[in-house]
Amino acid sequence: MSASHGGCTPLHLACERSGNAEMVRYLIEIGADKNATASSGGFTPLHIASSMGHVEVARVLADVGADLEQIAAHGLTALTAAAQHGHTPVVEVLISAGANIDHTSEHGVTPLHLACSEGHIETIEVLVAAGADLDCATDTGYTALEFSAFHNQLTTAKLLSLYGAALGDSIELAEQQGHEELAEWLRCSIDFSTPLHHLEAISEEKARGLLRGGADILAASREGGPTPLGLARAADARGEAPMGSPAWLVLLAAEPWSPDTHSLLPDEARQRARDLLFVGHGIAKRRRRPSRLDDCALVDVWTHFVLPHAVNRVTSPEVTLE
Repeated sequence: MSASHGGCTPLHLACERSGNAEMVRYLIEIGADKNATASSGGFTPLHIASSMGHVEVARVLADVGADLEQIAAHGLTALTAAAQHGHTPVVEVLISAGANIDHTSEHGVTPLHLACSEGHIETIEVLVAAGADLDCATDTGYTALEFSAFHNQLTTAKLLSLYGAALGDSIELAEQQGHEELAEWLRCSIDFSTPLHHLEAISEEKARGLLRGGADILAASREGGPTPLGLARAADARGEAPMGSPAWLVLLAAEPWSPDTHSLLPDEARQRARDLLFVGHGIAKRRRRPSRLDDCALVDVWTHFVLPHAVNRVTSPEVTLE
């Protein structure tokens, strides 16, 4: 898709350079065909800008009405080209402009399939957030998760599993390709029943939100099955629960109430802690012949010995990613 390909127009050439957005706009204003196709491959200026990751050029072309669904070689649209190369800002521009997120190119491959095969995590997140079909299958029956398994994209598989992608034949595909670590993780994920089980895929912000929303750290899909707390402890044993990570937050949430764990409790428990702190301060002030030193000592005892036993984590049966 470079200038060396036959049939390129000046507009094609301008789209190869990231800083040529104004030049692109000018060429179109003086009559350049914004949908011109190169004789080799049928690529349009928008295909070129998208495959190169030139977001401002792509934005100009989208703004002037370039055809978002023009088909080039192998059935590629501009969005497919951007997703294949992991150009997330371009993907966002094209989706905002109305590009078909589930376009199927040659062999039934979608933008999500291609992003997954290359492990483009940010692009995958944008596509999924925009409503891409997680379980759309290619002509040969492979879903995005199965693509990830075949190409040994462990992080991608974890992300798709978090969002509810069906396992399909992903375990078998991973085994056939000798991707044992990925196959083992997929086998374990069969018993993941809540978003909080996906500690390796969710962000710190998402983990905090789930915990504050009442996520059950002991949730299990079956007796003896993995729980978020058990997974966090296993990660800690492997040295994979650094401060601030989702696993570390789950471990912290499992500890008795303290000023450090307070922010991870759901609303009802946090309110109970505040009420009890108020009671403790009130008791200290109502004592006969009080002294400031005695007041502080009583409040410390109340805070460090009474509240940890009086405030418990309240779990909610339904916690979603919304």
